[in-house]
Amino acid sequence: MNYQKYAKSLRALGATAALLMASACGDSGTESSNIVDAEDLIAANLYVEGKEGVWGDIVYGKADAPVTIVEYASLTCPHCANFSKNTFPKVKEEFINTGKVRFIYRNYVMNGADMVASAVARCRDMETAKRLMKVYFSRQREWASAEDLNGALASLARRTANMSRTEFDSCASNRGLMASLTEMTKNGREQFRVVATPTIFVDGVSVDDFQWENLKAVIEKAQN
Repeated sequence: MNYQKYAKSLRALGATAALLMASACGDSGTESSNIVDAEDLIAANLYVEGKEGVWGDIVYGKADAPVTIVEYASLTCPHCANFSKNTFPKVKEEFINTGKVRFIYRNYVMNGADMVASAVARCRDMETAKRLMKVYFSRQREWASAEDLNGALASLARRTANMSRTEFDSCASNRGLMASLTEMTKNGREQFRVVATPTIFVDGVSVDDFQWENLKAVIEKAQN
């Protein structure tokens, strides 16, 4: 893949981001019969030390937590933004912060706007990635429908992470990060049958209904 040429095309794709959002999520959730090997799932995209940026899993919680949740999500998916805003904080408070759950986030890139936002969010360290992912989800409608996609994303990155426009532009065209995100998406699709976002696995079993009450019940059952 010619990443240099691809990077140049991303800004043009930004103009259609609002239209892409309408179909980006696919079905809201995957079939509940989707069961994968939990060890293979967890090991699929481990963080690679020594590389610039976060090239693998974005991880919340303790490594020895008894339950592991893996989420594949797109930054341009409204369902994913809703999960990030309304459900994830409850999971974090009740299960992650108490050592009961390790939560692994993986990008499932749907379009050019998604690629830019994902690469920029991952361009520094783990904590910056978490902050930018949260902001990009919470302000999704604002930047995804902006006439100047990169300008809107850069403004949020500056306010959230003190990221200069020069650094932003470098991150938005980082071929290594784009290759990593492309591979992460491909791996999710081919190895774990991810076809829609968000796809959420609890100990290797996909959850069809990822609203809080149902997800809470699934997590509590997995603890037993």
